[in-house]
Amino acid sequence: MKTISAVIITINNKDVVNAIDSVRSSCSQIVVVDTGSTQEHLGFLKQIEGIELHYFKWCEDFSAARNYGLQFANGDYILTIDSDEVLEKQIHADMLTADIYGLLQKNNSTNKIWSSRLFKNHIGITYRNKLHETIDHFITPTNYLRCDAKLITYRLCFVNGRFNKEVRPE
Repeated sequence: MKTISAVIITINNKDVVNAIDSVRSSCSQIVVVDTGSTQEHLGFLKQIEGIELHYFKWCEDFSAARNYGLQFANGDYILTIDSDEVLEKQIHADMLTADIYGLLQKNNSTNKIWSSRLFKNHIGITYRNKLHETIDHFITPTNYLRCDAKLITYRLCFVNGRFNKEVRPE
């Protein structure tokens, strides 16, 4: 039986609970990487059942934070999700055959992109780019498929050292 580990990066976002709850039915392991939350928020995270909480010292590099979280994933596949996203549809691990899957990411009703967020574990896939991190450099014509699951983004913007909600989808 195949399994999926979710890796979620967060900082001071209580909506992370929505991201966590959205992957529970698809993922046998949920790894949450905190990149520098306040003590109050860390207390909140520690109360969430069924997650593995790890700490990463923020270094202005989203790939470094994601790659740090990947080392704790023990599933056959890894799903990376942001703390301001939710998985709209369950993913059935036993149906997965490709190395990398693109999920349709819906930022709002008019902006939809395919994002490589689900991939086979233990084959050396890592993120690159400090900002707009990606694993697309591992994609070949024979190892990539699109998945029918979707990620809905509840966009947060970083302003004056804090994350603020910008838009919510329909």
